[in-house]
Amino acid sequence: LGDALFAWGNAVPVRFREDENLWDFEISVRSNADCTINGCVLASAFFPDSGRHELVIHPTMFEQSRDEQVETMAHELGHVFG
Repeated sequence: LGDALFAWGNAVPVRFREDENLWDFEISVRSNADCTINGCVLASAFFPDSGRHELVIHPTMFEQSRDEQVETMAHELGHVFG
């Protein structure tokens, strides 16, 4: 996650801070793969709004190379950033 944020450089439009009582989204790691005949979902995110959401990581992502993991997370963070 840290490397995916660094990939955005100065373009990151938000600051991150952990607060268990006040949050806009959480990161969840699923225990089961999300695969169909067309392939597997590595991760999924949301577009920002006023609700609470999840950035979901599926275990299949950890079967990818480290570079692909960072690229996937940078992509998903793009959805979070809008």
